[in-house]
Amino acid sequence: MDTKEKKFLIFLFLGALLLRVFYLFEMTDSPYFGAPFLDELYHLTWAREIAAGEWIRHDAFFRAPLYSYLLGIFIRIFGVDFFLIRFIQHLFGASGVIAIYFLARRIFSAREARIAGILAACCAPFFFLEGEMLDIFLQFLFYPLILIQALRSLETPSVKNCLIVGFLIGLSAIARPNILLFVPILFIFWGYIWRKKRDAPIDLAFRWGVAFIAMLIIILPATIHNYLAGRTFVPIASYGGVNFYIGNNPKSDGFTARTARRMFFFGRYEDSVEAFAREEASLQMGRTDLTAAEVSRYWGARAMRWILENPRQWAALMLRKTAIFFGNYEIKNNKNIYFVARYSGILRVFLAFLPFALVGSSGLLGLFFAIRKRPSPEVWLLLLFFITYTVSVVLFFVTARYRAPVLTLLIPAAAYCLTTLWDASGAGRHATLFGGMVALLVLVSISIPDWFHVRPANFSSDHWSVGNCYQEKDNLPLAEKHYRMALTLDPDYDDALNNLGEVLYKKGDYSSALETFKDLLRRHPDYVAGWNNLGVCYEDLSIFGKAEEAYRTALILYPAHIRARLNLAEVLLKQGRPDEAHREYDTALNTAPPALRPAILSDKRFSAFPKP
Repeated sequence: MDTKEKKFLIFLFLGALLLRVFYLFEMTDSPYFGAPFLDELYHLTWAREIAAGEWIRHDAFFRAPLYSYLLGIFIRIFGVDFFLIRFIQHLFGASGVIAIYFLARRIFSAREARIAGILAACCAPFFFLEGEMLDIFLQFLFYPLILIQALRSLETPSVKNCLIVGFLIGLSAIARPNILLFVPILFIFWGYIWRKKRDAPIDLAFRWGVAFIAMLIIILPATIHNYLAGRTFVPIASYGGVNFYIGNNPKSDGFTARTARRMFFFGRYEDSVEAFAREEASLQMGRTDLTAAEVSRYWGARAMRWILENPRQWAALMLRKTAIFFGNYEIKNNKNIYFVARYSGILRVFLAFLPFALVGSSGLLGLFFAIRKRPSPEVWLLLLFFITYTVSVVLFFVTARYRAPVLTLLIPAAAYCLTTLWDASGAGRHATLFGGMVALLVLVSISIPDWFHVRPANFSSDHWSVGNCYQEKDNLPLAEKHYRMALTLDPDYDDALNNLGEVLYKKGDYSSALETFKDLLRRHPDYVAGWNNLGVCYEDLSIFGKAEEAYRTALILYPAHIRARLNLAEVLLKQGRPDEAHREYDTALNTAPPALRPAILSDKRFSAFPKP
């Protein structure tokens, strides 16, 4: 590497990091900053438990553990510093930009590497997801490193190189297990190339074994944890079965991670998919002692049964998901990147001028050019990794968050596409230039339209999320403003009506809160939390009979609603019916999750009741 290239790399890293720091400072002024929700809150809650010394969970891992453990170690050392957490993640992301540079350099040349590095530095999904407390950003570094090291092992199949490949795959797997789908492909490819070099079969087996053992060493602690915590064999995490079902069932649209029933939580935040998967599997199988592996197998078998019984419908769904995967729109999973861009000029600019339609289409065309013109082992391995990763996402469900790592593979190919077209222009190869430009235009034109209506009709759910952030920060006026904006866009939005009522209640406007909850329940009579909140309003207005009626309605709809049952016990006490209140209290205590029992036992409203 000469001095000129070293200088370019320094400027590339600093430029990528500077852009990310600007983005980070912009986001510190957004409502999202310091108010994690959904998956971010899940990771933060788990990390706080780890930081407090709870290294072993109460059950096998539902999600892959690497990110939460890294975050937990960070919190143990530095505390919960949202700015520093994101800054370190952006450092990781800027390092990923350099890794993409070296991947493009190894497969193509220094010219493509420079273009790929600049594209990666400016890629909006990269720095957006690096700024979230989610695990996916780890793959922005792991994937190019895995490919670089795999290619090194092709050239120099030393023990060291094979160990490093296995180590990197293991790390990637305990962050996102779908990399494991690539392992047999890689081993077969290695074997094919090494045999062409006339390497002995015993040498091949030894190299495979070294890489495989290195990978197992990294994965094994998660497997041991899962056996100790859940008394079951779960190699990494148990979410595969239910996620496979979510993406492969008669009601799947291919991109929405929905479950059949709304779940309710009391105490710490939980994963709603995990709670639904266990509860529904237990209900259907008539057992409450299911292990995590049994729950996962139940959902995987249910999805496979539907696939085998409906092969044409499933094939159509897979084609739909594949088309969605290559579509331009960045599908929301937790946060809508287009709504978040309201708070970041940098994000708006790069979303507009470097969209997936352009990068993805250029990458696909670059792969075509590379296979047609220079089908080297490096190009073939890049293509195989690209196909494998795409399949690993499409088999489940497609969102921008899970699609983003494929850009680490497409960006080097996109750089090759650009240099190929440029060279064709300079050399007068008009057929290549014209054909390439037409193909690129067609691919972009196909990917831009919203063929499957993945784009939401409006930003109502995003205003609701922002309202939740402001409510978390106790900024009730702004929370109310955003809930009302959500309702302006969607007057029938149940969650926005409920949360507006909660804000009005917190502001002490009980009458307005009561009317809001009544309006909610007129529109959505099965909204359980609304009945509980209606009961709270009636109780504070000393209308105890109607409060009792509301609580009982909530419990008819959802008997496991602990908060509604405790509120019912309280209102029964206020009506002079202590025996009935005690029965409801005991029911709540006996049906509550173990983690919630201490809070119920210490509830001062029921201090007079004897404790078990």
